[in-house]
Amino acid sequence: MTTIELPTTGNGADLVDADACDLYRQIHKGIRLALFHTTLRAGSLDVGDAEAVDGFLQAQDSLLGLLHGHHDKEDTFVQPLVEAHAPTLAEAVAAQHGEVEGALAGLEERGRRLAAAGRPARSGVAHNLYLDLGRLTSIYLAHQLVEETEVMPALRAVMPTDELLAVDLAIRATIPPAEMAEAMTWMLPAMDVEERTEMLGGMAAAAPEVFALFTAAAKTALTADDWAQLARRVGLP
Repeated sequence: MTTIELPTTGNGADLVDADACDLYRQIHKGIRLALFHTTLRAGSLDVGDAEAVDGFLQAQDSLLGLLHGHHDKEDTFVQPLVEAHAPTLAEAVAAQHGEVEGALAGLEERGRRLAAAGRPARSGVAHNLYLDLGRLTSIYLAHQLVEETEVMPALRAVMPTDELLAVDLAIRATIPPAEMAEAMTWMLPAMDVEERTEMLGGMAAAAPEVFALFTAAAKTALTADDWAQLARRVGLP
């Protein structure tokens, strides 16, 4: 049973300042979309179609890789700051990360069982995997809220914005272009147009071949209308 508790507010008070510096906002939007999409895909999976099962397992591996990678970056760049400035909160976040990692390990095992299951047993294995994905989504949404509504405000209260922006840039600098392009396929559809413009516009300073990789990822991830809107704003043909 999960130990993660949802942050609460009274009388409809705002959880966060939407215009403030936020290390989590963009990637968390992408992770939410990836969680929802993969869970829905599991629920509608045709277990009699071997190619569909293989495709789903690849998609789940991609989701789990996204979450593992995100946690690694948080543990490297953000958790030391939380430990320094809000140690009690840091303990809670570390415990939540441990719980999430346990859920990820369980899903990896479920995936292996589904890959090895014969046709008669596959429906039951797939349904249990679907339930575990729903469980992961539930605890992860609660965990994200803790980071967005408690961790980030605590850091903003003690760190200047330029220092937080430097942390954000340091995190981005560790991400290989191919990994960033893959993450963009989840992040961009989940963002509003201002966030999309900020992200892709900021990437224009990259080497031409790297920026071409990012623009290709954006074009693939977005609908034709959304891509056209973004291209106009960024100044692309």
